[in-house]
Amino acid sequence: MHFGCLDMSSQFELQAQLFAEKLKDTDDVSRYISVFEHARRRFAEMAITFTDGEAVFLLLQGLPQTPEWIIFKRMTMASYSNSSSALLAASSTASTTAPTMTFTTVAASLSEEANRI
Repeated sequence: MHFGCLDMSSQFELQAQLFAEKLKDTDDVSRYISVFEHARRRFAEMAITFTDGEAVFLLLQGLPQTPEWIIFKRMTMASYSNSSSALLAASSTASTTAPTMTFTTVAASLSEEANRI
């Protein structure tokens, strides 16, 4: 109910909660991803645009600072940037459709990486 209103402070509070969210360990991945999925629904209920890019950025910011997660974060950000660039190029030529990375695909990759680790 609190996030169902269009109050700016509620939006900032939700963004602050996401920015403060941290992945504790590999067993915590499903909880961690669900926090972001829940927040995305809250933003939608408030009719606030919360892009995949914003969600991916915040999701990756909360990863632990261990070598495995640092590498995952860098590779994901590079792939996400390349995907966004390819999408822009494809939309300007309108002849092909480029594969896109979404929050859902990044969350699935995060889950797979946790299983691998």
